[in-house]
Amino acid sequence: ILLSYGNKIRVLCSLKYTPRAVSTIEDILEIYGNKVTSINLIPSGGGVFEFHLNDELLFSKKELGRHTEDGEILKLIEEALIESTFDLTLFELIFIALLIFVGSSVQGILGFGFAVIASPIVVQIEPLLVPQLLSLLGLPLAIRVFKRERNKVNLSSVKPLVAGRFVGGPIGLLFLSILNEKYLSISVGLIVFLAGLASFFGWVIKRNKPNSFIAGTFSGIFGMIAAIGGPPIALLYRDADPDEFRPSLNSVFIIGILITLSLLVFTGRIYIDHIYLFLINIPFVFLGIKLSSSIFSKVSQNFLSVSVTYFSIFSGLYVILRNIN
Repeated sequence: ILLSYGNKIRVLCSLKYTPRAVSTIEDILEIYGNKVTSINLIPSGGGVFEFHLNDELLFSKKELGRHTEDGEILKLIEEALIESTFDLTLFELIFIALLIFVGSSVQGILGFGFAVIASPIVVQIEPLLVPQLLSLLGLPLAIRVFKRERNKVNLSSVKPLVAGRFVGGPIGLLFLSILNEKYLSISVGLIVFLAGLASFFGWVIKRNKPNSFIAGTFSGIFGMIAAIGGPPIALLYRDADPDEFRPSLNSVFIIGILITLSLLVFTGRIYIDHIYLFLINIPFVFLGIKLSSSIFSKVSQNFLSVSVTYFSIFSGLYVILRNIN
């Protein structure tokens, strides 16, 4: 979806329409350049102006009796491919499953880290898996971690965070609807990068109701764009005991992810392929949680947390630079 790897675009146009065709091609390359294998501009006569995607006719001036409107070709490309399946190779499927397993294992220990590890890489493989697939997988993961320590949740401190998620979700959806593939990837990279910096420098926000509401709002925005709702909340709980932080964070995750998924379903952004990939990867989530203690039994939580921090900084920066270039 939104241009699988190996897409071919063919443009037929008469000489006088060449500047218009070239301008449209430049727009396509700016947004989808790393996913297109070839663009052929073929001279033609008789006032012809046609765009083909993978041998499918997207636009014909001759058939419609008019020229394209601004951004029309980009919209037609999106609409044409949004009906197709995710074009993932076997290697990509295995790699995503491995990421899910590692992220789940880390979150099983720290209470966070699943989306921070998976999101910046998955968005480079297929942008429309973020936030959809990671939110679907993150829900049972958050429930499992929460159930393990639910008696330690401070409900009074969680309520403002949840209220903020109700506000932040729709705001994030607005950004999600206007961001193209390139800027979605940059946004995910920026969120991950800032999360890493916040952890590295130990930024802390005083925990009170107004700050909790603001943190919850940003958590909702980030959760909708990148499936990463933890960093704003982590700023509030930086000095808290891990036994309080983990269940509180995951209680907010549960409600927040439900809000995110509800909005995605309501706006038609959850496709059947997301469900298929969820069913494929959910065993790796539970396996990661089950084996988390044994996998990291000889690794301190502090070392693991620092590793996630450095990973966030470098992976976020890589995603930003890769898409800017």
